[in-house]
This record gives sequence, C-alpha cells and structure tokens, in this order.
Amino acid sequence: MEIHVFADSSTKAYGAVAYIRHKGSFKVQFVLSKTRVAPVKKLTLMPRLELLGALSAARVTSYLKCLLRISACDIYCWTDSSIALNWIKGSAIRWKQFVANRKLLNSGIWWSGARWLSQPKYLWPSTVERKIPEEITELKGVKTVVQNITVQKPEHPFHYLLDKCSSWSKVVRVAAWCLRLIKNLQKMNDKTKTFLLASEFEEAQNVILKYVQVEVFAEEIQRLKINKPIKTHSKLPALCPYLDENEILRVGGRLRHAKLHENTKYPVILPKDHMVTDLIIWHYHLKYLHAGNQLVHSAVRQRY
Repeated sequence: MEIHVFADSSTKAYGAVAYIRHKGSFKVQFVLSKTRVAPVKKLTLMPRLELLGALSAARVTSYLKCLLRISACDIYCWTDSSIALNWIKGSAIRWKQFVANRKLLNSGIWWSGARWLSQPKYLWPSTVERKIPEEITELKGVKTVVQNITVQKPEHPFHYLLDKCSSWSKVVRVAAWCLRLIKNLQKMNDKTKTFLLASEFEEAQNVILKYVQVEVFAEEIQRLKINKPIKTHSKLPALCPYLDENEILRVGGRLRHAKLHENTKYPVILPKDHMVTDLIIWHYHLKYLHAGNQLVHSAVRQRY
C-alpha cells in the first residue's frame, strides 16, 4: 500500500488531498483532503501559498500515519513547489491563476486521483530539474533588510517666524527681540533692558534679508565672495549685483553719483514669489492706505 498526498494552492485557497494506492492492482482511492482559505490581505504571494499547501500535505501525511497505524509503507508527497523556487520576475500580486470549478460528485480525478497513479512507476511523471536564479534564491540565515529613510532637514527658525507672523513689521520686531535676547545671553553684565532701538530694527531687517538671499541666491553670493563672475544661466547678471558691507546682495549700476539715498541707488535684491517679498509688498500697500500698484511699486523700489 502506498500513500500519495498532493498539495496545491491558488490566489484564494491552498490545501492537500490524499489517496491510497494498492500495489499489484494499482487501485487508487480517495482518503481525505484539507483546505484553507488564503489570507485576505493582498500581500501574500503565490510562493508563500505554495509552501503553505506543502505544509498542509505534510500534516495530512502525519495524520494518516497515526490514523491508519502504518509502520512501513511508501509515502509520496507531490507538489509543484518549483513555482515558489523559480518564480517569474515581476509582481505576482497582479497575476490571477486559473482555478477551474468542478462538481466533485462527477469528478473522477478527485475521487481516484491522477490517471498515472493507476500505472506502473516507470510511467509516472519525472521531476524536472530547474536551475534557480540567484536573485530569487532564499538563503537560510541570510536576511536582507531594505529600509527607506527620509532625512528631513531641520527647519530654520525664520521659517517658523514667517509662518506665525502675518505682517512684515511683526516679523522684524520679533526678530529684533530674538537678536537682543541672544546678545543678552552672551553678556554677564550690562544687559539691555530698554525698548527696541532703531538700530536693532535695522539689524533685524538686515539679518532677515541676508538669510532670504542666501536661501535663494546661495550660488551667486558664493561666487561674488571669491570675485568670480556669476554664471549666465542666473537671473542676476543683468542687475550687476554686489555685496555691501553687511554682505547683503544689492543692485549695482550707474547711479553712484546721483543725489539719491543709498537704498534707492542700490536697492536690495529680493527673490520672486517668496514669503518675505510678499510681506514687504503688503506692508507698503497698507502703509499707503491700500494704494494702487504704481504707488506701491514706487514705494517698494525706494529700498528693494
């Protein structure tokens, strides 16, 4: 007597079925079957289900040996587990394996097993040896962990300040208080405790403008510091930019002899579509009582 257990799986279920084959007469009889529904999660791949089917076959075999109290008999476990070992490259989730629905009562292969089971062993299908590609070979004890790490650059305090303040004057005032706090922390004595001075407001504005320019025009500023010409793909060469004594980027030109204020002759360069630029324009718009575009533009150009 021989015991033959077949294991298989699909995208919906996996299981095993057992047959007893009588030697001599080659009569094959159905014994039992065991099935399990595949996990609902789409993460389960077919190779894993094939292995679960093979596990079911092993459990069925062990159960039959105990149930029939068989001490010595030939046991054969059949499976197409080569799918798990030599899986085609690509995502197996999107492939649907064909599983035919049959009526068990009219199915001869279900009750009697495969037709070749009733034939001599030399007529049984042979195992096809296939070379398993190295890239899909599972090595016991070797575990490769791939983890995506997103490195987030710490946000500069000025970004937080710009998000919390809705006006340019408030941004400058808060920045001025922060700069005074830093200076007072560096002093042991003679700490400043008065109201903010005009020079402190001016310093705060310069610090903010300098940070914004470094954020947007870092390459241009670096080249100006080492006395190299700005690259032609930049938008600044036409403005003849230069760095003043505070390392603030300003527009150069031919107005050095004009009887104008220094800020008007050499306005500060502001980046387009930046929050600081928008706050400055809105500040002058409110300062001149919601004036039109021309007046606001003229007022802004007095310094920027």
